[in-house]
Amino acid sequence: MIVSYYGIVGCELLWDANGALLTAPSGYRPEMLLERGFQTDSEGRWVRHLAPDESAYLRSLGGAVSASLPPPVQTAVPGTETPEEHAAGNRLSWFSLAMMVISVGCTFTRLHGTLVGYFCGSCFLASLVLMIIARVKYPNNRFAKTLMIIYIALLLLSVIGALILGYLLAQACNACLDSCGSCYMAG
Repeated sequence: MIVSYYGIVGCELLWDANGALLTAPSGYRPEMLLERGFQTDSEGRWVRHLAPDESAYLRSLGGAVSASLPPPVQTAVPGTETPEEHAAGNRLSWFSLAMMVISVGCTFTRLHGTLVGYFCGSCFLASLVLMIIARVKYPNNRFAKTLMIIYIALLLLSVIGALILGYLLAQACNACLDSCGSCYMAG
């Protein structure tokens, strides 16, 4: 078997009474081989006895033609999520959406100042908190990302609406005061 050992490509794997043994190919600097634990044997070859876990890994490969040490690490592909993460992120997002619908629905009722009104305000805050938790814990969840964009758009529309309402209220007050003249002036 041919083994790539920490950047030394083309090492030959041999087995002896002490376990696995790698022989380095010619052409590598002696300093590099020494850094990786190779030593010269009685025949002048650069050899390295492998640790038991390294030997076990190579033995587990069976009849493979080539291998690499350290073994390749299995990492998740960036931008993907497991089915469990997807389900958990969606569950948080659905709860957040339900809380937002309750809070917006209560806005159009006459329940302000009652216990139900306070519950509706709490639902609004809970919906934002759940969306933030879903975005932080499951950053690749599309539903949570979509909710965040919708909530930001609602916030911007609310601010724009409040500014327009404030402007119209100021215009109405000015018109009222202008038409009144000196009606309420003392003197």
